[in-house]
Amino acid sequence: MSTVQSSWLNETLLTRLLQQNVKGFRKISNFNCQWRNPRNFSWSIKIEIQLEDGKLRTGQYVLKAQPSEEINSSDASREFYMYTELTPAFEQLYAKVFKDVKFSQTVQSFYQELNEGSIKGCILLEDALSKGYRNASSPEGLDAVHIESALKKLAAFHAASAVYASNLHVALFRQFRQRFQTSTSDQNYGSALLIERDVVLNRKFIEGLRFYDMREYQDKIRSFVKSLEQQKQLSAPYDVSDFNVLLYGNCWPNNFLYSYDAFGTIKDVLFTNFANCQWGSPAIDLLALLLSACLANKISKFDYFVKVYHDELCLNLKLLGYNKDLPTLTGLHLVILKFYWWGFEVIQKILPVVMLSFGVSEFHLNEAIICNQELNRVFINEAYANPRYAKEIAVILPWMENRGFLEE
Repeated sequence: MSTVQSSWLNETLLTRLLQQNVKGFRKISNFNCQWRNPRNFSWSIKIEIQLEDGKLRTGQYVLKAQPSEEINSSDASREFYMYTELTPAFEQLYAKVFKDVKFSQTVQSFYQELNEGSIKGCILLEDALSKGYRNASSPEGLDAVHIESALKKLAAFHAASAVYASNLHVALFRQFRQRFQTSTSDQNYGSALLIERDVVLNRKFIEGLRFYDMREYQDKIRSFVKSLEQQKQLSAPYDVSDFNVLLYGNCWPNNFLYSYDAFGTIKDVLFTNFANCQWGSPAIDLLALLLSACLANKISKFDYFVKVYHDELCLNLKLLGYNKDLPTLTGLHLVILKFYWWGFEVIQKILPVVMLSFGVSEFHLNEAIICNQELNRVFINEAYANPRYAKEIAVILPWMENRGFLEE
């Protein structure tokens, strides 16, 4: 039997979890655990199960733990809440109108009274990879068909969150909104380290413009970066006057899993990482997905992709009985322009890291560039020296300038 560093993750716990969902369960013959994401308390587990009739079956699972309040890991607690409460509630909204929609890997069982040291609960998920789902990201990003599929699932998620919030009692809506007011992923790192991160990434990007044959942008970007913090404060993710939703918050190509039929046609899309969900404008998710997956050879289809999302969003809002005015396509474009600073941060700080991480499921930006509370400077240098990234920036940066994304 495999041993793991966490004393609470043992055969006794796994037996309790499996007894909840495995018919004819007798005992665990063997199991193997591997860290999937230590910072988010996530493990990949392969278990050999003996049934009451003597037969053996193998199951592949993902276990996510819910840390105690003493541990500064609100991302993990937020993700636990998403899996146990909200995604089932969103899926039930669609079930009531006879539409089968799945947003995440299936919850097999969960245990909320563990109270073992720093862990107070855990959840066992069916590993979607064992069911034929896979990560479709590549150094070329996602192709148009995969982007459209991700946008449609994102629109369904956003629509469900808007309906869930607006159709509930006011007190419940307020509690729901406050729980996801802001993303907390950066709280695991000291503020000084985050400031150092931003300074280093800004410098590497501006220096890189010389090697990208874009020297003419250096002074403009240097001036623009100085005004960026003020612009970010003026347009917080949540504005009560806008149409707002629960954001997925991790819309990088790596954080979507796809399944296919026998002919290679996409059947379904799942989300794999709910740690950064927050309440805010859908423009945040749209810019993140389109500017990290829709690379230079597809950037001309940006407006088309926005319309694909908007059409699907309105279709689902109507289907679910949304009780307010539907967001307009014009309004969506205006709010995208409002968050232009976020679009710049995506291509400047996130895209170079994502381009070295294609194929890595459950991608977390900080974990790629911060190691043992220090910046991973070797990785950062490699990211900004990537010839593929230089090629993308040579097309995307002028495109952003022409859309007014670089105005101070």
